[in-house]
Amino acid sequence: MSVEILMSCMYQNDFSIVKKSNIQSDAIIVNQTNIDKVEIKEYDFGIVKMISTTERGLSKSRNMALKNSTADFCVICDDDEVLTDNYVEMVEEAYNQTNADVIVFNIKSMNINFRPQEKFFEKITKINKYKSYSSVHVTFRRKIVNDNALSFNSYFGSGSGFYSMAEDSLFFDDLHKCTDKIYTYPGIIAELYSKDSTWFKGFNKKYFYDTGAFLYAWKPKMVHLLKWYYVIRLFKKTELSVPEITKQLNRGIKGYKNKEIYKE
Repeated sequence: MSVEILMSCMYQNDFSIVKKSNIQSDAIIVNQTNIDKVEIKEYDFGIVKMISTTERGLSKSRNMALKNSTADFCVICDDDEVLTDNYVEMVEEAYNQTNADVIVFNIKSMNINFRPQEKFFEKITKINKYKSYSSVHVTFRRKIVNDNALSFNSYFGSGSGFYSMAEDSLFFDDLHKCTDKIYTYPGIIAELYSKDSTWFKGFNKKYFYDTGAFLYAWKPKMVHLLKWYYVIRLFKKTELSVPEITKQLNRGIKGYKNKEIYKE
């Protein structure tokens, strides 16, 4: 049983992020920077491969890590996380207990103003097929991803140049389609030191445009029903009128069909 970290980061000049993030297992680090280069370094605990690339986009970065992974179990990680000392043993124990294909762990936010999850998982629980979680919570059996040729939608996510969020929700939905053995686990796998969202700038026009694109990518046959959930839930949290929210959602739906970016 082997565990591997799949990390996305930017502008790293050396392997110091291994110590900073407390990596204690094999790892694939995809480093978005200004050169294309592959470096491999051996540690007492395993082998770390750093793939430096001029390609941009969080989803593309994650896909590159997936493509290069060889482990039994993968742990998705970002450069603002510090992994717990016992994460390898925790992952092994969790999969032995559940025989799961996907396990979602707790993340402890070190910024009291930033909440990465709704509530802490206190027991092993099967996850509802409509529920999704941020990628930094997610571990999975690599076989389930490989056998079903799963990947992150490169039109979504930070740095994609198209739609700034929801790549993890789409990926999680694909996992749901492939297996029902998806569980929460009460262990804390990492501490998160993120100060703010890299993409959320408020419930503005761009947010609703990108949400429309996400809804079409997620449930194209139900998109015009699902969009009203966002109108009803968020109209009191934005300065936009209901007609304007609806307009931007519809623009995003059409935009994803044609793969068009948001424009004022």
